[in-house]
Amino acid sequence: MRIALMADIHANREAFQACLTHAGRHGAERHVFLGDHVGYNADPAWTLATIMDLVGKGAVALQGNHDRAIAEPSERMNPDATVAIA
Repeated sequence: MRIALMADIHANREAFQACLTHAGRHGAERHVFLGDHVGYNADPAWTLATIMDLVGKGAVALQGNHDRAIAEPSERMNPDATVAIA
């Protein structure tokens, strides 16, 4: 089974879509998202909706520190990440 591992998407819709397309073209049968789905870029809602849809189809998604910081802001985030979280 081919598994597509993806990490540090940071709500970058264009890059994430390109990676999903690439994985599909190479026969990925399963997706594993290794965290930091949101942060920095402009499409967090689309990114999360896409990941949630894929999880509903059997993908696995882990929470990264940027994802966790949405609910529990951390002083350890860099200034750019703090602005993105806000």
